[in-house]
Amino acid sequence: MITEQASPLAQQAHDAPRKINAVLAAATKSGIDAKALLAGTGLSIHDLTAPNGRTTARQYLDVCRNALRLCPDRSLALRAGARMTVSGYGMHGYAMISCRTLRQAYEVALKYHSLAEPVMALHWHQEPKTVVWTIPTTQEMGLEESLHRFLLEQQLAMYCAMHRDLMSGRCKPISLHLADVKGSDAVMYEQYLGCRTGSGSRSNELRFNIKWLDRLPVRSSRIAMALVNETSRRILTQAHLVGGRTCQLVQRFLMHTPGAFPGIDEVAAHLETTTRTLRRRLDHEGSTYAMISAQLRHALAVDYLRSTSMTVEDVAAHLGFSDAANFRAAFRKWTGHSPSQVRNAAP
Repeated sequence: MITEQASPLAQQAHDAPRKINAVLAAATKSGIDAKALLAGTGLSIHDLTAPNGRTTARQYLDVCRNALRLCPDRSLALRAGARMTVSGYGMHGYAMISCRTLRQAYEVALKYHSLAEPVMALHWHQEPKTVVWTIPTTQEMGLEESLHRFLLEQQLAMYCAMHRDLMSGRCKPISLHLADVKGSDAVMYEQYLGCRTGSGSRSNELRFNIKWLDRLPVRSSRIAMALVNETSRRILTQAHLVGGRTCQLVQRFLMHTPGAFPGIDEVAAHLETTTRTLRRRLDHEGSTYAMISAQLRHALAVDYLRSTSMTVEDVAAHLGFSDAANFRAAFRKWTGHSPSQVRNAAP
């Protein structure tokens, strides 16, 4: 059982203020003053926009309580959750779209959630025909009913947004089962979540068709491409990876195939040339495909280590290494340091 009072992290700033910003954006659109929403939290607008800003679970809960008190719109939490796109998770989001299957993306999402001071415990499991995401009931969380309902609705909308972003809008829930729901709320859930709602369930469950579980995330979706483009721009700028025209074409292609790192033959085919010609052009620019691939892996590795809570094993897998030992050896060759040394030295 997870309760607000039982959380040892309630006063520690571990999570980026994404959920708070989503609530503020949805509430201010309904005409609620942002400063009133932050009353009693010790937060300012500047705190929520500062680079590397962190907030606590208690501050998030206080913002939600203020929103409930100030905003009469019952759809507020759903609208706030829908704003939580994969692109908002930075390198964690890039890691999710780098996964080979939706199942793997689930695991990345859960690992991120568990390390980001979660307010509620989340879980998913498979059944013969469905994937089931469960969210704790009011009794299990020990929170006031109205606050629990708000958190539940925001989380439900976040699930739908995650599936929409990863699978290009094609993966929608097939049903929602809640412990208790009013008739008017059921209509609202169907409108925002796009599925039928049932009441009287022993647990809160959002179900998806199992056919999606082992499919490749769709990287051509609008949200996914926006995240890839932004990550690509930032990584290439930070790592000072310039080179000639051919080098830049190879760099951009590799950044737009997250987690794959295809061989030179595939890259040459994409660039509509032969492998021999590609090698010759890169050599003319003083580079090789192996050098470019290593430079990008190096840059991505540093960014993953400094900006996410992903384990070294997970970083290695997302960069195409067969195991963590090979990644550690390569990383020490690139930087002269171990992954843990670079992570611990991050500002």
